[in-house]
Amino acid sequence: MTKLDDGIDTITESDDPAVAQALQMHVESMTARVKEARPIHQRDPLFQELFRHTDKIVMRHEATPKGVRVIETSSDPYVARLIQEHAEVVNGFIANGHAEMMQNHPVPERNPR
Repeated sequence: MTKLDDGIDTITESDDPAVAQALQMHVESMTARVKEARPIHQRDPLFQELFRHTDKIVMRHEATPKGVRVIETSSDPYVARLIQEHAEVVNGFIANGHAEMMQNHPVPERNPR
């Protein structure tokens, strides 16, 4: 993951073609959820807050030969921080599997000092 001033740029890939295709399909479905403001994981404070601001999120993605590249940005600095925090949580999902998905994740401060 590369943090941008206004969000993130990520590439997630696998040598397994089935996993690569699943990644691409997952990003397609999550992009639709954001565009339609259809939240997931609403017991998690970070996801709740992120889905409160879907109107300020710009998502672009493209398939790579082994997966997907996602660029997610916002002109709102707070929403950009939410995007970055969410990307860290996704990294945790990849590293820790289902156990991480069952955790609640804190919402960053709106105006850090």
